[in-house]
Amino acid sequence: MKWPLWIIIIAFLPACEIDDLPLETRDEAKVWTEQPPLFTDVRVEPDQVWEKKIGGRNISWRYNSIKEELEKSILIIGVFEITFFNTNIDQAVNAEVMINLIGADGFRHLPQTPFKRVSIAAGDTTLATENFILEVKDVKTANDIVRMDIDVY
Repeated sequence: MKWPLWIIIIAFLPACEIDDLPLETRDEAKVWTEQPPLFTDVRVEPDQVWEKKIGGRNISWRYNSIKEELEKSILIIGVFEITFFNTNIDQAVNAEVMINLIGADGFRHLPQTPFKRVSIAAGDTTLATENFILEVKDVKTANDIVRMDIDVY
């Protein structure tokens, strides 16, 4: 009679208790407590005017909190605020908008945000205040981001 191999293996395995299980090689709590604190101060960007005859002033952004610690990265919640204005006093303007956060090393981080488009009546202004989620390697990487870049097209 042939016994399936798995039955033979199970029969000869020693009994195992919870104390016998291997511990994780990396203490996750320790890894995250060694992170520097998240820089949550408001950062201000200079006023800008883009080719679409749209300008931006009172541009600011900040991190609010760490949303989630993933296996190899973290999600950070932040908020930005921009007052857009139409430099064309005769015609309304519609434009696509892309927000990038630029690290000290020049790397462009693309935050997730529902804000993608702006429409402004002729000679008018509109305030855009929106949350974003940014996935980065660690808190140090987030703190090393030096500026926000706004592309309007």
